[in-house]
Order: sequence, then C-alpha cells, then structure tokens
Amino acid sequence: MSMKKSLIFIFISAIILSTILSCPVSATYNSLTDTLDLHSENYFLMSLDNGTVIFESNADKQLPPASLTKIVTAAVVLENCEDLSTVVSAPEYCINMLAGTGSSTAGISAGEELTVDSLLHCLLIESANDAALILADYFGQGDIDTFIGMMNNCAKKLGCKNTNFVNPHGLDDDYQFSTPRDVAKLFQHALSFAAFKDIVGLSRYTVPATNMRNERIIINTNKILNTAYKDYYCKYVTGGKTGSTSKAGKCVCTVSSNNGYNYICVVMNAPQYNIDDDSAEENCAFVDTKTMVNWAIKNLELVKIADSTTIAAEVPVKLSRSADYVTLAPAEDKYELVPSGTDSGNVIIEPQKDSLPLSLTAPVKKGDVICKASVLYGGESIAEIDLVATNDISKSIILTILNALGRIFSSLPMKILGLLLLIVIIGTLALILKAYIKKRKSEELHIVTYNDFKK
Repeated sequence: MSMKKSLIFIFISAIILSTILSCPVSATYNSLTDTLDLHSENYFLMSLDNGTVIFESNADKQLPPASLTKIVTAAVVLENCEDLSTVVSAPEYCINMLAGTGSSTAGISAGEELTVDSLLHCLLIESANDAALILADYFGQGDIDTFIGMMNNCAKKLGCKNTNFVNPHGLDDDYQFSTPRDVAKLFQHALSFAAFKDIVGLSRYTVPATNMRNERIIINTNKILNTAYKDYYCKYVTGGKTGSTSKAGKCVCTVSSNNGYNYICVVMNAPQYNIDDDSAEENCAFVDTKTMVNWAIKNLELVKIADSTTIAAEVPVKLSRSADYVTLAPAEDKYELVPSGTDSGNVIIEPQKDSLPLSLTAPVKKGDVICKASVLYGGESIAEIDLVATNDISKSIILTILNALGRIFSSLPMKILGLLLLIVIIGTLALILKAYIKKRKSEELHIVTYNDFKK
C-alpha cells in the first residue's frame, strides 16, 4: 500500500473511531490530533485560503499572550504610520518603565533616535519591550494609555471577544489576555500590511546605526525560521511571532505557505521539557507548530466537495400540476481542504433534518434556498452549505381554490356552522315530511254523513 493510501486509510479509521467514541468537534480534523503526539493543550490551526479550521484545542480559552501582544502593537502602528522612515527619539520614562523587569529589550537608550521601521524590526524580531513602549508613546501622542485603547479598539473591530490589553509589550498582567482564535485574527490582520509580513519573515536583521550606536545584527526569536535548529526548523513557515513568560508559557504564532496553500497556526501556554531524551529541553510551541503545519501541508488539498449541478435531494410539492417534487442542489460550487487523493465518491451531501421541509407549496422559484446540508467526509461534517431549488414550479389555480375551500370547511368554526346548518336542514325536512303525511291522511279519510244513509 502506498504512503498516500496508508494516510487516507489511517485518517478514515480515525474519523470513524472518533465518531463512535466521542462527540462531534468543531474543527475539521481534530480526531487526528491523538496520532500527532502534540504536547500543547491550547492551539489553533486554520487555512488562510478559505477559513477552514484544521485543528483546535481550547481555542477560546483566555490566556496570557506574552509577546504575541506585539502583533497588535505593530498592526496599530502600521495603521497610523504614513512614513516608516520617521525618526523617533526614545523618551526616558519609557526606558525607566522596564527597570527591574528583566524583560527582553533592544538596549535602547533614552534620547536614542531610531526610525519607526527600525523600531518595528526590534519589536518583532528581537521582541523588544522598549521598542513597544517607544512606539506606543509616539503613536499615542505622548500617552501610552491612549495607544492601548487603540489596540483594544483594533481587537474589537476584528471580532476578538476574549481579548484585552493593558500594555503594548506583553508582560504578564491579570487583565491582559487573549485566545488562540483571537490571536489568529489579529495576526491575519497584521499580515495585510506588507511591512509586517516582510519583517516577521526575517531570521535576522541589521539595525542601522543611530545617533548613539553603530549598526548591529539582531536574531529572530522565532527559531522555526532558523535552519540551525533542526528540531524546530520548518521550511514551510514563512513568518511568525513568539512570546514567553513564566505565566504565559511558550507561545508562537506563524504563517506557512506551500504551492498556494496558506495557514496560520497559534500555540499558547505550551510547556518546555525534554521530549526526546537528549540533553536539552524543547520548546513545545515550536515542536507542535512544526508537527501541525507539516501534516497540513503534506496531507491536505483543496477539492470541490459540492457541485452546483449535482442533485442532492428532492422535496414533495403541493398545489402544482407541473411537478410532484422539486429537486435540490448546492447553491454554489464548494471547495474544501480534504486528505490528498480524495474524490467526489468519498464525500456525501446530507440535508440537515431540522431544516429540510416535509413538503413545499407551489410556486417555487429556481434558486430559492430550501434548506441547509452538511458535507460529510468519513462520517464527519467538514462543511455546511445551502441547498436550492433547481427549477421553477408553477402553481395550479384550480388546486389552489380547492385547497382553500378544503381549509375553510375543515376549520372548527365552519365545522360547527355546518353541523348547525345540517340540524336546521334535517329539522326543516322533518317538518315538511310531517305536514305531507298529515295531508295524505286527511285526503284518505272518508267522513260518513246523514245524507249518505238516506241514499
């Protein structure tokens, strides 16, 4: 058996087993995560091409985001910056705010002048907290709290319902939190800025000389981009942002691409421990990201799972002489990520019972949405689609009139009125019959008189 067929067989077996033993899950391929030997409990992998969620676990759990915070810091800066070559002087109070924290910085001095571009590189590559504060001060017009408000507004506009920021760098705070799903939304938004996409894809960068320092090289904290780290390096990952604190654990958000397929992967609060019996402890956020991305790239392909020309169901139609049934088909062609080698024979379109009507009443117009349907692969729903009528069905006037009369006379008031009318008719007929009988009897009765005897 070929490797591709083996993977498909394993996948189908896992799907069927999970369907029997567990409840349905919202992510398309969650049933496979047990076979991937993941170490993290909080992750989210989605397709950037059509939004399909491949894997998720605790995707809506509020967690400390650590330096993943800097994703939205950079996004807000890029939303409000007209010229990345703008020179910013580092305020002394921003430098002093980090005193004693032992946090990651770019070693920027008070009064040092850097361009916004240089600060963004320090922020995203070196994960520098001083760069975050300097940018927040500058674009908050001297008020970091104003900038934090801009960060929260950005998150809100993107639909991040479980996210809140109280600082621009990500140091632990009980009121600073996000989720794997929300971080993916923030990262996707940030990737819409070319500068952000370029910066997070660099493994290293040379920071130009400033008024206080010569040029220097900074190394990306995202070791998944670095070929020197064989346990972490993934050739499909084209960029990302890391985060790490004692409370947040190991965090990373990445974008990956291959042959036109693009994914965002978020791992939060991952452990760090020795997973392969060597002399070093592994960052499990990096390890799990590599595992999930490799699986998606190697095993999934975009396939047409619903064809708008294929009949999926039929529903009886009332009050029409032209047809007894209306046929239903997908509203549009639907493409989905499925295991390589899948064809249409592996996919089933099943109308959802709670939305499928028992019958329809004419007229029906072609394209009318009739019900929802689930697209099933291996017994598991991988998409939801609309089913529409495939043709026009006209209404019969005669059948409509007869149906209306039938409804009228089948109503309770009409039944009572009919009963009363029947009683009146029967009573009237009884009186008529009684009068008729009396008349006949009077005609048949012969009265004998005195004159009859005289005769």
